[in-house]
Amino acid sequence: MLDGDYVPSDDEETLTGSPGSASKKRPKKFKSLCDGMDKMPKEKTMDLVGILVASGKERNERAAARNEVMERRFTRELDLKEKELRLNEQRQKDDHETKMEELRIRHQEIDLRKAEMEFKRTEMLLELERLKQQRLQ
Repeated sequence: MLDGDYVPSDDEETLTGSPGSASKKRPKKFKSLCDGMDKMPKEKTMDLVGILVASGKERNERAAARNEVMERRFTRELDLKEKELRLNEQRQKDDHETKMEELRIRHQEIDLRKAEMEFKRTEMLLELERLKQQRLQ
């Protein structure tokens, strides 16, 4: 016999019957272990590769859903930040306009006081001239 040839054990030889009938029948030990396996459809049993593919697909679907939720959250936060920036910009613009208006009013008040002071000064000079005229007469 060659090294790769199958040699049945003593138990198998005695269970199969005559040496010539081995080609026609399976050994009883092998038959009892494999009984019904050829009757079961192979598609119903999920093999390891199928389980890995299914669990990988499920993980991918969960990750995609999680990414979608995160994207919506970041988009919402970005929109809120942009709105906040626009509101701050508008508030600063309004504050600037208010301050400029206050400054314009303050400058008008200062100019009015200057004009009043100039008017009083002119009145006093006129009064002084009138008094000088009266004294000379």
